Amino acid sequence: MTPAHSAAKPGMLPEGLERWETAGPGGYSVARAAAGAGKLPGCFGRWEITDGKGWPVAHEAARPAKLPAGFKGGDLADCRGKTVTHIAFASCKHFSKNFALWDMTDNNGWSVAHEAAMNERLPWGFSLWDLAESSGRTVSRAEAAGGGQEKRLSRGPARGRP
Repeated sequence: MTPAHSAAKPGMLPEGLERWETAGPGGYSVARAAAGAGKLPGCFGRWEITDGKGWPVAHEAARPAKLPAGFKGGDLADCRGKTVTHIAFASCKHFSKNFALWDMTDNNGWSVAHEAAMNERLPWGFSLWDLAESSGRTVSRAEAAGGGQEKRLSRGPARGRP
């Protein structure tokens, strides 16, 4: 582990750091270490830095919901085509009521709606239940696989369904 990696986790990196891409063990960048700890500075803007496996810093920050307010890189994808928005919907519970990019897909056709459904994150009033990924699996089926169907049976109609 480099000294910068050690300083990243407790948020003790020097102001004006420029070598965010410096890799440590396993190819983790200093930026990824800081993002995972929720310690990136407010002015950080190098969200595209990837580790040795193609995992961008923005994806790391999205997992513990540490993206800054107004983050505009939701379509930034990793080497598999998973976007920051996919990762965020797998990890976070609250999203803008105006979110509209449900059909954004990864390299396999898996949409943000599928990700949200699998993780029980679809909002009330959601209506794209028949949106299908490349193998034909619909959002409705993804929700059932994620446990939504069993919970729905105990509480009544699903989000937005009649």
